[in-house]
Amino acid sequence: MQTATINKWGNAEAVRLPSSFCRQLGISSGDIVSLELKKDKIILSTQKPKMPNTIQERMKFWDGKVYNSEELITGDVGLERWWEDEK
Repeated sequence: MQTATINKWGNAEAVRLPSSFCRQLGISSGDIVSLELKKDKIILSTQKPKMPNTIQERMKFWDGKVYNSEELITGDVGLERWWEDEK
């Protein structure tokens, strides 16, 4: 068990989480957590990130790497011959 100090943060109070806790939970600055008050306990739970809806939201998470996947390989472009399948 570790202890922490309540500090002022703007108009609210704040508790700093030890970095070892954050590493174990897989959370970091900017992540969203849920808080629940049960009698005299505060329960903090990690939240799964919400999937971004728009391309602009998705681009915020892109690390700049180009991903090659078997699912993305379509073969030679222009040789699809889709018209031969139509009868």
